[in-house]
Amino acid sequence: MNTWRIAPVWTIESGEAEFVANQTATRAAPLPRIFTVKTQAKPNAENPSQSAANVSRRGFLATAGGVAVAMPFVGMRDGLASENLNEDARESAPLAIARQGSFASGGSVLTSPGTFNPFVNGGPGQTLHGDHCYAQFQIPLDPRELPLVMWHGGGQMGKTWESTTDGREGYQSIFLRRDFSVYVIHQPSGILGWLTAMKSPNVAAIYAYEPTDYVFPEGQVPPAMGGQVGNPVALDDFLKLTKIPIRIQYSDHIPTSPSPYPRLENWRNRVALGTLMVSAINQNGGDASILHLPDIGIFGNTHFSFSDVNNIQIADLLSHWLSEKHLDRR
Repeated sequence: MNTWRIAPVWTIESGEAEFVANQTATRAAPLPRIFTVKTQAKPNAENPSQSAANVSRRGFLATAGGVAVAMPFVGMRDGLASENLNEDARESAPLAIARQGSFASGGSVLTSPGTFNPFVNGGPGQTLHGDHCYAQFQIPLDPRELPLVMWHGGGQMGKTWESTTDGREGYQSIFLRRDFSVYVIHQPSGILGWLTAMKSPNVAAIYAYEPTDYVFPEGQVPPAMGGQVGNPVALDDFLKLTKIPIRIQYSDHIPTSPSPYPRLENWRNRVALGTLMVSAINQNGGDASILHLPDIGIFGNTHFSFSDVNNIQIADLLSHWLSEKHLDRR
């Protein structure tokens, strides 16, 4: 794995590649901007009698409907930094940035055998550069102290964070408006946030959206759960995860009991492994937590909650956590 540094940072990461064919079909009305609690009955994710459209977590959105995915969460902005209290007005204002740019880092260099000959194209000694990380960044006019590094999941790309499938602003612009410098990574391999925190002291925190890989100290890896297995790492490396705040967020429609649908069963086992990893971190003095959106009254979200029709609401959860952990300081 190649890592790169840009001052003290925290990373947000999304999990495995799953693509939504039509997120806009679930939107029955514009997202309510009222912060009150509503209760919505959940579809039965374990019921095999449901139609074939419900085999994947994405399919459940057809039954959950647009109202469920837009359920607001009471009082979320009460705990945010004061800069976020007028977010409604700011979200419609033109974006203002101090500077922007891009760079590449890491990667591999392959050299063909032999001595380089400048008179031969593609001859011996020629080099090929690839597998590098590409990052684009935008810096606001009055940036906070810590930038955000947005790292996509496996099989995805930096587009994950830029804009939604129906043209709304993604996390890149949402958090730029909230005065964070934003770095969006495009790299061949995702799902490496844990390893980056072990290799670089510059990672200040990790907020992971439905990760699919989990790490444990060598000799303490739990038994495999279906096709899901934990990854062993040296204890010294694992303990580095106890030095930073960590949050894992899961969306809706993940069964809590065995499911006949393989993809749903995979997610049930991933949540179980994630719960064990969080416990292992906290048992060693860390600060890790898990957030299930349905537990706070938010139903209907997909694997890509940060791109769903209520992505402002989901971004508020992240802003609240940043404020709580004093990671939004100036």
